[in-house]
Amino acid sequence: MSPGSARAIRGVDHEGTGAPARPPSVERPPWRPAPAPALVTAGLLLAAVVLPLLRQQGVPSWRSVWAEDGFLLYQDATGPSPLGSLFHGYAGYLVLPPRLLALPTRWLPVEALPWYLAVVAAVVTAVLAALVFRWTRTWISSPTVRLALATLVVLMPAAGLENTGTLTNTIWAFSAVVPWALLSREQGRADVAARGAVCFAAATGSPLGLVFVPLALLVWWRRRDVASALVSVAYGAGVALQLAVMAFTETKVNALAPQRPMSDIVDLLGVRIFTLYLVGPDRATSLWQDHGTVVGVLAAVVVLGLFALVWRGAPQRAQQVGLLFLAYAIGTFTVLIVGRGTQPFRWGPFNMSAHMRYSVATTLLLASAFAVLVAPAGARAAARPVARVGRAVLVGHLAVLVVACFAVDAHRSVGPEWRVHVADAAARCEGRPPDHVELVLQDAQPFWAVRIPCRELRP
Repeated sequence: MSPGSARAIRGVDHEGTGAPARPPSVERPPWRPAPAPALVTAGLLLAAVVLPLLRQQGVPSWRSVWAEDGFLLYQDATGPSPLGSLFHGYAGYLVLPPRLLALPTRWLPVEALPWYLAVVAAVVTAVLAALVFRWTRTWISSPTVRLALATLVVLMPAAGLENTGTLTNTIWAFSAVVPWALLSREQGRADVAARGAVCFAAATGSPLGLVFVPLALLVWWRRRDVASALVSVAYGAGVALQLAVMAFTETKVNALAPQRPMSDIVDLLGVRIFTLYLVGPDRATSLWQDHGTVVGVLAAVVVLGLFALVWRGAPQRAQQVGLLFLAYAIGTFTVLIVGRGTQPFRWGPFNMSAHMRYSVATTLLLASAFAVLVAPAGARAAARPVARVGRAVLVGHLAVLVVACFAVDAHRSVGPEWRVHVADAAARCEGRPPDHVELVLQDAQPFWAVRIPCRELRP
């Protein structure tokens, strides 16, 4: 990273002159409205919890159980060693945050399981959205743009298919928010604790959480303050724990050797980063099916061209941080598909819509890259005609995407509901001893299932 990037992380004046940045309390532009009343804040948080739960069509998310939420998290939480299972690897890595959040299912009635899993997952993403709104305030001058980013955390199109009411896949939301946790200048005790907790959760949730180590080191090195040191220590502890588990966990997910054909990688980069960001996952997939590689290439030209347009004339700090977010948006997805290979997209015909969770962090990072450029801190910079138009386009585009891609049909949309599977298993328990174990299916097809003793299934 260039010296300019380092100065951007440390903080420069609003117009990029190199003078020390003013404190956050002074940096607030004069047109910023007063803080929202508590009632409005509570309403937004409630909406951030409720709206994601309504996305899944057919059988609602709170009446169905996602794959790993059942057979992995619930099974281990109700097993003989729930605390010991916290540090068991899965798919070759540690998934500590979902395992911790799943521990209370040990004391829940079986019928209440989908309610708990869906609601807790929605609450987690709502809290992360609120933190993004808060942590961006010294970097992004427009509250509307900050609200658009926060909305993207809970309702982004890429999160609908596999992250709706899903406790396991909260790991992707944690990873997406890490850059803002590191870059935040909030130094109160609660903020520092929350920043450290998010970084620790991301690092112990998946290997993707490790890709921000260079950013964490740069922030700590340039700022040298207590808050950055504490956040870095928390992040470093999570990284060390993840690496330790990965070193002793055997990966059994991909039975075949990973494949990395260049044509697949080019298509995935173009469609799953740029086209998806422009038009949403369903439309991006259909365009690719109809027109092939050219769709991703054209989308990349459009997105990068718009980025270059708003980048010119922006303050130096905004330029450097915008480039940082853009690089990470492309880099995180590249790490995923190169590390795992393209084989997961080839169970049958090449499937561009598979593993949509891979694009969650990428989408938020790309939107953040535009946000810091069209709404930079500083009155003169934010008043540029390009910035004013850019803010309207960014907020309008994200709003249209969120609304158009709100409803999703996941594989668990078809049912039957979890209570039906439980009732079927309970019926099979008639005449069986209490310790007899029955398989409770999670989906219409007997692919995911949970082993539950009859004593837990009987009314």
